[in-house]
Amino acid sequence: MTNIKEKTKTRESISFKGQTINIGLDVHKKNWSASIYLGDSFVKTFHQESTGTILLQHLKANYPDAVYKACYEAGFCGFSVQRELTALGVECCVVNAADVPQTNKGMLSKTDAADSRRIGEAFSKGLLKPVYIPKANIEADRNLVRYRKRVQEDLKAKKQGIKSCLFILGLKIPAQHDKAYWTNNFITWLKELEITDYSNNITVSLLIEDVLLLRKRLFETNKRLRTLSISEIYAANYTLLTSTPGIGLITAMTMLTEIGDINRFDNFSKFNSFIGLCPSEYSSG
Repeated sequence: MTNIKEKTKTRESISFKGQTINIGLDVHKKNWSASIYLGDSFVKTFHQESTGTILLQHLKANYPDAVYKACYEAGFCGFSVQRELTALGVECCVVNAADVPQTNKGMLSKTDAADSRRIGEAFSKGLLKPVYIPKANIEADRNLVRYRKRVQEDLKAKKQGIKSCLFILGLKIPAQHDKAYWTNNFITWLKELEITDYSNNITVSLLIEDVLLLRKRLFETNKRLRTLSISEIYAANYTLLTSTPGIGLITAMTMLTEIGDINRFDNFSKFNSFIGLCPSEYSSG
């Protein structure tokens, strides 16, 4: 009985104060695979539910008083895991999956445990550079701008679908509408088409409804973006950008929400590289 009490007391007195526990995470919808490193020395790999509180409980129970640092690859969950762990006191970063070192053997034998260990090893050795994590409100505004782009692409596809149906049915667009597609007059002409075949008539009617719905959705999104552009967080920079010829609402708001804090770029060359204007050169040898 005495031995049991002494062992329990010894276990409870263990402290990792001043030491760093690095965690490589392979994040999935329902579960995470976590590889623990004490410094850069591998300790173990385990699986858990996809909840930050469970990970924190494990860390505090097994490595009390340590500094906890976690890392995972950018993917489907965005920065939500990073924000959850950071709020719990676990320093967390997100890295580009292409930056994590990979071996041919690892590519042939790919498992969650192997992936988390690969991430953890590179992270613990300081080989990974974190990606920029925008503020939550900036990311939300970015999602709105990207949503508008998806609506615009869907609208374009529906318009092309209608034109394709007309060509298949042998219906020619009148000369007065040939140069001015998708005006209200053109929509009225489409609605008044007499298509004898039931299924073709239904198909064209549904496509017209899709176009009208998406046009309304695009209008509403543009309205929200205009309101956003004059908000305190964007107004000054938006005014500067739109003073440049060729830059309007969508281009300006895309730049502001995608770039976020421009001070994160050390120099103009890195900024050019981010927006895709940096030229490549292959002249060795």
